Amino acid sequence: MSDWSNTNVAQSRTWGTLIGPPLKQIDEDFDHSGTIQMQNFAFWNNLESSDERNIQAIALARTINDVFNNDYRATFIAGSDAETTIAAMSGILNAAAKTVNDLADVVEQNYQFPV
Repeated sequence: MSDWSNTNVAQSRTWGTLIGPPLKQIDEDFDHSGTIQMQNFAFWNNLESSDERNIQAIALARTINDVFNNDYRATFIAGSDAETTIAAMSGILNAAAKTVNDLADVVEQNYQFPV
């Protein structure tokens, strides 16, 4: 896992996407958000079945992908594509103890953001 830093483009884009509209999954400032666990995201509902939560995680991962591609003009790194990246992100989103930094690691491994 990478150190949490606002100079890391994948981390700052992940945070910006999660805190702002349309997602609004977290509400912490950047410095305190790397350790936020998935179970503390707005979409997380302990009363949902694992199947229902998985559906929510996939939908959220698709939306994150859309924001990255459409708003940030990110492209996939060679060997990555939407299907595998969304699956990797939804796997993190569906794991209660995984963190925003864990999600940003997946982002860093799959997306290239223009600077």
